[in-house]
Amino acid sequence: MIRDKQFLYDGGIRVPLIVRWPERIQPGTVRAELVSGIDISASSPYLAGIPVPEYMEGRTMFGPDYQPRDYIVAARDRCDYTIDHIRAVRTKQFKYIRNFMTGRPYTQPQYRDGPEIRRDADSDAQHP
Repeated sequence: MIRDKQFLYDGGIRVPLIVRWPERIQPGTVRAELVSGIDISASSPYLAGIPVPEYMEGRTMFGPDYQPRDYIVAARDRCDYTIDHIRAVRTKQFKYIRNFMTGRPYTQPQYRDGPEIRRDADSDAQHP
């Protein structure tokens, strides 16, 4: 959907993570645990053989002592020049979203808004 990744609904936070590492991960392996963006940042130095700084809150997804998350936390505060204040907690089964600025419209205007972003397939066929 248009702008899905900027929202805290599934289109924005339930994104597949695909990793290819022929020496360590068997092709076709599927893992279903929850992963946060901070886990990716902590896993990167680990995979490069660099010690992960203790101040990093992420979990190394490929480390020997990896513990899957029970939940992830997500936030939206700003998108382009618009201000918003929304938080979400997601488990494998449930998601709670709290909107602190309920008077704001779902899709606030953005700098790149123009008529072409709102066209659907039928209007594209009529307007080459």
